[in-house]
Amino acid sequence: MMNIKRTAAVLLAAAVSAACVTALPVSGLSAAAERNELSVSADTGKTIVVNAGTGATADDIQTALVNLKSTGGTVKLVGKFNINKTIILYSDQTIDATNATVTGTADILLNAYKAENVSVKGGIWNIADSALLAKISTCSTSTFDGLTVNGGGNTTYGCFFVYCTDNTTLKNCTFKNCTGQATHIYGSENAAVINCHFSNIHGHGVYLWGSDNIKVLGNTVLGADGDGIKCCKCSSGNISGNIVKNVTLNPELDFDPLRNASRSGCGIMVMESTKLNIGKAYKYNGKTYEGNIVTNCENYGMVINLCINTLVHKTNFTDIGTNGIHNSASAATTVQNCSFKNCGEIGIFFTPGPVDSEPEIKKTCKSSFVYNNTVDNCGSFGIAFSKTDNTTVRENTVSNCADYGIFCNSVKNITISGNNITNTKSKNGLGISYTSDSINVDIDDIPLELDKTSLSLGNGESYTIKATNHSVTWTTGNSKIVTVSNGTITAKGTGTTTVTAKTRSGKTATCKVTVKNAPSTVTLPKAVLTLGVGESYKFGSVIPTDAAAATRTFRTSNSSIVKMTKTNWEGQFTAVKPGVAWVTVRLYNGKEASCKITVKAAPTSVSLNKKNLTLKVGQSTNIAAVLPANTGAAQRTFRTSNSSIVKMTKTNWEGQFTAVKPGVAWVTVRLYNGKEASCKVTVVA
Repeated sequence: MMNIKRTAAVLLAAAVSAACVTALPVSGLSAAAERNELSVSADTGKTIVVNAGTGATADDIQTALVNLKSTGGTVKLVGKFNINKTIILYSDQTIDATNATVTGTADILLNAYKAENVSVKGGIWNIADSALLAKISTCSTSTFDGLTVNGGGNTTYGCFFVYCTDNTTLKNCTFKNCTGQATHIYGSENAAVINCHFSNIHGHGVYLWGSDNIKVLGNTVLGADGDGIKCCKCSSGNISGNIVKNVTLNPELDFDPLRNASRSGCGIMVMESTKLNIGKAYKYNGKTYEGNIVTNCENYGMVINLCINTLVHKTNFTDIGTNGIHNSASAATTVQNCSFKNCGEIGIFFTPGPVDSEPEIKKTCKSSFVYNNTVDNCGSFGIAFSKTDNTTVRENTVSNCADYGIFCNSVKNITISGNNITNTKSKNGLGISYTSDSINVDIDDIPLELDKTSLSLGNGESYTIKATNHSVTWTTGNSKIVTVSNGTITAKGTGTTTVTAKTRSGKTATCKVTVKNAPSTVTLPKAVLTLGVGESYKFGSVIPTDAAAATRTFRTSNSSIVKMTKTNWEGQFTAVKPGVAWVTVRLYNGKEASCKITVKAAPTSVSLNKKNLTLKVGQSTNIAAVLPANTGAAQRTFRTSNSSIVKMTKTNWEGQFTAVKPGVAWVTVRLYNGKEASCKVTVVA
C-alpha cells in the first residue's frame, strides 16, 4: 500500500522546483498508473489519487487531505471505499469521487468547519441509516457537483447539512431514499440547489432555513414524504424551473397543534420569508429557469405563510389534495400566469393567520394581486379570500368549480375585474359572491349602483349612502350645500346638488340631494292606539312641508309590552303582552312626538253590528266590527265576496260599501289573527 504522507512531501518539493508535470514511483502502482494518476503542476496545484484498487482505504483519504491542508488541492478517489469515521475537509480542497463508490457507516461522512472553497465532485455515495453525507459548518464557498446519494439522513439534520456557510452550491446531484430532508441548508447566504434530482425522500426534498439570496433552480422532487421544497425565514431568492410530484403527508414533520394537523405534504412551502420569486424567469450559467410544475400533492400545492412580497409566476398545479395555493397571513403576494387543475378544495385561497398572538400586520392578507390565472375543476371555490384587504383580482379564467368562481368573506377594498367565470355557482348572473360584512368590493362586471338616487335632508343633517358591490371615491357638486366623505353626506345649506360616486375603473353613479329647512316639529298620525297581543302595526311621521329629515328614529318605552321591529323612517312594532307603552319618533335635531299604545288580549272572536242588510242600488252604508271585552285589534280588514254587486270603499276599522247592482253578496271582516265574521247584503233595484 502506498505511503501517501511520504509521497505528498516528495511531490510538494518537486512542485517548487519544476514547472512541468513529473511522475514519481509510488509503492503498489505501475509505472503507467504513476504517470496518469499521480501528478503535480505549479499552475494547477496538487492532485493526489487514492486508489482502492491498490489497497487504499478511508484512512488514506484523510491522510491525503491532511497533507494538502497547507497548500490545498484535489484528492481523487478511485474504486470502492467504506468510510466508517468522519473525513475532515480543509480550505481549498476538493474530493473528486467521479470514479468512486463510497459506502458510509460513519455518523457524518464528510465534515468541514471554518473552511473556504471546499468542493466534492461526483461519486456514488451509499449512506447508512441516520448517517449524514456531509456537515458543512461555518464555512465559505462550498460546492457539491454530480453526486449520487442513496440513503442516510435523520429528522434533525437530514442527509446533507449546511450550517452558516455562505456561497454553497449543490448541483447536478441525485438523492434517493433519504430521511428527514435530503438537503438542509441553514443560515447560509447565496445558497444554490441547481438541477438536482430527489426521489423517495422520507421528509423534505430541499429545505432552506434563514438563508438569503437563495437559488432553487431546475430540480426534480419525485416522491417526498414531507414537502417537496421548503423555505423558512429566507429572503430574496428564486425558486424556478422545478418539478415536484407525488408528495405525501408526514405527521412527524412540522405538526401544527393549533390546527391539529400536519403542515407537510405540500409541493412548495414558504414561511416567514420576504421577496421570494417563485417561478420568475432567472438566468443562471447561461440557462433560463422559469415556472414550476407541482402535481399530485396530498396536502397543498403551495403554502405561503407569514410572508411579505412573494411572487408566484407560471407555476402549474394539478391533482392537489386541498388548495392549490394556500396564502396565509401574507402581505403583498402576487399570483400571476399560473394554472390550477383538479384541486380538492380551492384553487387560490387567501386567509388570515391562525395564531392570535401574532401582530395584526401578520394576520391579514393585504396589498396583493391575482392576475391572469387559470383555475379548473376545484372541489369548492376557484379563488377565495377571507379577511383580505386591498387586493386586485383581474383577468382570471375560472371554470367547473363546485362553488362560486370567486368568493369573498369579510373582505375590504377588493377590486374584481375582467374575469371569465363559467360553469360555477352563480349569483346576480355572475360566478362571484361575497358576504354582507364585506366592505368596498368593486366588481367591475356589475353596474355601479347607489342605494339612494335621490335624497332630501334637513339643514345640518348627515346621512350615509352606499355604493353596491364597489369601492368608490365620492365628490359633491356644491360643497356649500352638502359635503361628502366615504358616502356620508352632510347638509350645509338649503338647495339642490348632486353627489357622485366613482369606481377605480371610472364608472360613476349619482344621487340628487335636496336640502330643506330643519324641522321645527314632528307629529304622528295617531296619538293613541289599541292593539291585540301579537299584532304588528306601523306608521310614519309628519313634518312641516318646507322641512326635511331623512332620519326618523323610533323607540319604545317598554320593549316587553311593545317591541320595535323597524326603527327608521317608519315605526313598525309588535304588541308583546297586555299593558301600556309609548312609541316615540325622534328627528336628527331632537324634535320628538309620541303615541300611547295600549295592548290588550288577542280577540278570540269577532262579530258585526249587522248580520243582514238590504240596500237599493247606489245606496252606501257602514258596518262595524265588535270585539269581546278587554281585547284589542287595530287592524280590521273588510272584503266583499262580489265587487260587481257590493263594492268596498273603505276596508280598515270600518267597512264602508256601496250597492252596485241587484244580487246577493257577503261582506266579511278579518282580524290580524285570522278571526272573521260576515254580513249578508241583498241589493234590490
